[in-house]
Formats: sequence, structure tokens, C-alpha cells
Amino acid sequence: YQDSIRKTKRADGKAAVVELANFMERFFTENNTYVGAAVPADITSDNYTITISAQSANAYTLQAAPAGPQTADSCGTMTMTSTNVGAPANCW
Repeated sequence: YQDSIRKTKRADGKAAVVELANFMERFFTENNTYVGAAVPADITSDNYTITISAQSANAYTLQAAPAGPQTADSCGTMTMTSTNVGAPANCW
């Protein structure tokens, strides 16, 4: 039962990461770089801490680290790169 709840809450974290990826692409279009981009205040999750864990002129890695009860989720910290690769793969 708890695993089902965590899986449902995982969707919230993934949605926030996808929203941040969309923001990053808009930022790149306007600035021709990812450097200087920051997580907008309106991109949040109750169950994950959303961050930009790495960025360069041409690439980034976004991260959703579980918070609170979600820390027991088997997926742990989820990431997505600028090439649209999510990890762990079975969690995306």
C-alpha cells in the first residue's frame, strides 16, 4: 500500500522536473546558454526538492531529491539531463 502511495507522489516530482526542463529550454532560447538559470519559485513539489544539480553552456542535469516520507521511495533521487535522459530509468 505504501509503495503505491509513493509511486503516486513520485509523479509529482517528475512533473516538477519536466516543468523545470521546459523552463531551461526557454532560458536557453533567450540566452543561448543554460548558465545562470535558477529554479523559478513557482516550480515546487511537496514531496521532492527540485534543483539544477549541474549546468554548462550547452547542458544541464536536473534533480528531484525525495523529502519527508517520500525518502523511503525505492527510486531515491531522480535526475533528468538536457538530452532528456531520466535516471533511474525504471522510475521514469
